[in-house]
Amino acid sequence: MHMTPSQRYTQDLKLPSCTVVIQRFAPLTKEEVADLFRVTTRTIENWIEQEGLPPPVAIGNRVFWHPDVFYEWLDRRLRLPSNDTVNNVPVTARLKGSAARKSVSAQLHLRNLARINGIEGQQ
Repeated sequence: MHMTPSQRYTQDLKLPSCTVVIQRFAPLTKEEVADLFRVTTRTIENWIEQEGLPPPVAIGNRVFWHPDVFYEWLDRRLRLPSNDTVNNVPVTARLKGSAARKSVSAQLHLRNLARINGIEGQQ
C-alpha cells in the first residue's frame, strides 16, 4: 500500500494521551520587586550590582524579571545561612551617617570587621 509522507508520519507517531497545561505568567517589573521587599527601585538597582540579584531583561524602555528566575534566586538567597551570595561575608544592615555611629550593632560590626582585618593581615 502506497502512503503519502503525511500519512506515514501520522501512522508512525504514537503518543500516549496526556494533558498539556499551559500556565500564563506576568513578568515582574522593578516596581513590583521593590514593593515586594518594601524598598525603593534604587535599592533594587543596588542589589543587582552588589547583592547578586539577577539582572532584569530590557523590553523597550522597561525591565522585567521572569517570575521563575526571580523566585528561584529568592528561594536560594533565603536558604543561605546569613552569607552574602556575592562577597561571601555576613549580611548586615548598612547604616549611614549618624545612625551608623549611634547604633550599638553597627559599632560592634565595625569592631568585628577591624578584628577580622587584623587577623587576616597577620596571616
